[in-house]
Amino acid sequence: MKKIIHNLRQKKHEERRHVVHIALFVCLILLIALFVWTLNANFRNNKDNLKDDFREFDSLKENLSSDYQDINSN
Repeated sequence: MKKIIHNLRQKKHEERRHVVHIALFVCLILLIALFVWTLNANFRNNKDNLKDDFREFDSLKENLSSDYQDINSN
């Protein structure tokens, strides 16, 4: 590791910036891949919970439509 750092210090400023940009890009790709992988796992585990959430929206829709009809009839 010390040799790598020593070699980087010997290079021009522009080359060191390129190395930093490449390293940051690789880290960003790894983080995005990790995020997508965990997001996919969460969706697979929560399929039943999502169905329950939509049932709650159905009851909300029914309540709102009945309230709207009550307001219009008065």
